[in-house]
Amino acid sequence: MSNRCVAFCVLLVGFCLISWKRSLIGVKDALKLAGCGFIFLGICTWLIYMFLRLKSFFFLLCQELLDVCHLAGPLHESNRLKQEQIRRIQQHQHNDKTFDYVESVLKPRQNLLLQQKMERYHHMTGETWKLSRGFPVGEKDQMCHDAGVDKNPNQGARRRRKLPQTVTQDPVLRKCPRRR
Repeated sequence: MSNRCVAFCVLLVGFCLISWKRSLIGVKDALKLAGCGFIFLGICTWLIYMFLRLKSFFFLLCQELLDVCHLAGPLHESNRLKQEQIRRIQQHQHNDKTFDYVESVLKPRQNLLLQQKMERYHHMTGETWKLSRGFPVGEKDQMCHDAGVDKNPNQGARRRRKLPQTVTQDPVLRKCPRRR
């Protein structure tokens, strides 16, 4: 119980004791009065409980009767069929939208996150070689052959990399006149 309830109960008991001391009722009459009060509270609680149960029971009973009366007419049957058909169409449209959203947004996002997690994992574990595509089968002999031609690994890597001609050419130096 909260502090408010405890304080209220203490004040109520104190008030009852003070008023009982100043009254003309005896102990026996006070106990009878308290017993009648508890019985009255119990009956009120039971009536409220039964009223709510009976209310919900009769409400459901009336609702069922109304539904039976409405289903009897052919007009209501056609309306019900139209509503069911409209609901099916709307559900189908909703399913199509969700499928499109999953395919166009969620799956690419999940794939990108998975790829980023894998890259981060391989970088953290030092296995960055797993991120490369590797070498095609059959070029092992060619690579061994190329290794003898190059003086160091950097020259071999530079030779294997195919850069555009514009990048490998030296920039043209233009002389600009100085302004005075």
